[in-house]
Formats: sequence, structure tokens, C-alpha cells
Amino acid sequence: LSRVLLNFGFSYRLKLLLIFKNIRKDDVLENLLNQGVGLALFGMVTVFSFLTLLILATRLMSFLVSRIDSEHDTSFVNKEQLPDNRPPIAVITAAIAHYLSRKHS
Repeated sequence: LSRVLLNFGFSYRLKLLLIFKNIRKDDVLENLLNQGVGLALFGMVTVFSFLTLLILATRLMSFLVSRIDSEHDTSFVNKEQLPDNRPPIAVITAAIAHYLSRKHS
């Protein structure tokens, strides 16, 4: 019977099933609807669970990185102020000259 049903379209298969098994059409459609709703809920729960795990993993990694980063010594950073709080004119001038020389080359 199943091989015979594969040769027909969906509506013909549904009609043949209804005839052979003496099933009401409403029962079949209700069963399909219930399966569809169940599958949709399963999909939504799966996606929600995955996204929740992703958020938790991201927060955990952020926490671990912040702890590791706070343990490192930042002695390579020079915390001294520039004398008289003036900008380094020589460095700015050299950067502008380098930029202009590359622009005209």
C-alpha cells in the first residue's frame, strides 16, 4: 500500500488513506497541526537554549579575560605627565612631514 501511495500527490494520498483506514479528514488535519505545533515549540526551545548557552559562555569568557588582564603588571606604560603639559611638538611635526612626503611621492 505504501508503494502505491508514493506514486500519487499529497491530496490523493490523503484521500486514499482516508478511504483505506476509514479515518476522518478532521482527525488527520488535527494530527498534522499538533505535530506542526510540537515541532515549532521544539525548535524555539532549542534556539532559546542555544542562545542562552552562548550568552553564558560569552560572559564567562569575559570574566576570565578580565581577571587574567587585571593580574598582568602594566609597568611598561609610562604614567608620567609631559613637562608643562605641552604636546610633543617635535613628534607632531615629524608625523606631518612624513605624511606630506608620502602624499607627494
